[in-house]
Amino acid sequence: PEAKTYGYKYAAIDYDTTLEQYSRWLVGLKEPNVLVVDLYSTMNEHLRKRRTAQVSFSLQRDGIHPDPTGHWLMAQTLLTAWKAPNAAGGVQIDAGRGTVLAGQVTNLKKEGPGLFFEWQSPLPMPMDPKWDAESIRIEDVEEHLNEYRLAVKGLPPGRYRLVAGDEEFATVGAVQLAAGVSLLDFERFPANRAAARLLSLVHDRQRLLYAAWRRSVGKWTSTESDSLNRASVEDLKQQVEELDQQIDLLRQPQPIRLRIELIPAGSRPV
Repeated sequence: PEAKTYGYKYAAIDYDTTLEQYSRWLVGLKEPNVLVVDLYSTMNEHLRKRRTAQVSFSLQRDGIHPDPTGHWLMAQTLLTAWKAPNAAGGVQIDAGRGTVLAGQVTNLKKEGPGLFFEWQSPLPMPMDPKWDAESIRIEDVEEHLNEYRLAVKGLPPGRYRLVAGDEEFATVGAVQLAAGVSLLDFERFPANRAAARLLSLVHDRQRLLYAAWRRSVGKWTSTESDSLNRASVEDLKQQVEELDQQIDLLRQPQPIRLRIELIPAGSRPV
């Protein structure tokens, strides 16, 4: 951006050196019972990787505020430091033996060459579409923090239709199923839809909390929503409480009925 003076909209040319020195000082505060996380090195290393192919890539629009991808890298660094599990959930089944190897699966039945079962599925971590897709790929977010897979070995050769409830969400081969497929790849899978809805509610909650805070500490007018300007701080807090209840309900594991059906040879895709 154009700027006549240095400030948060346009940081000093050597501001990165300031951040590096501050990061070193901060890391030096580590103590046995105090976890200190180095966000600077994470973001700087990511910028180095991205700029090998795109020199203009950045993680913020001004000198202070990270963009959605930058915020994710901060969260990722914290989650990793807290030793968050890498898997959101998953199912492993041996179709040949009719046994469940992993996952909270009930009512497993063979249906000809295919299978039917019910899975009490946790929600995967919502993936914000505002995150830069290439950055998410480079960081391998799915493997490190959001693995969500279905693996079924022992099926006869062929291609299979994957159905959740009454809706087909994918077709895959037996070899692919045996190796495991990422359920995150299928937008129509019910848990992915629920996760997307959950993320939307979390964004709404944050927007209301921000408005309530700004209104409580001084005069503030939203440039995005007249409804935020008309609502009192008490009304905004009440809306947050209502969203809290919806979020708490939606984030719970949900039962999903899954059917794996062999597609007859020679059938045309629908």
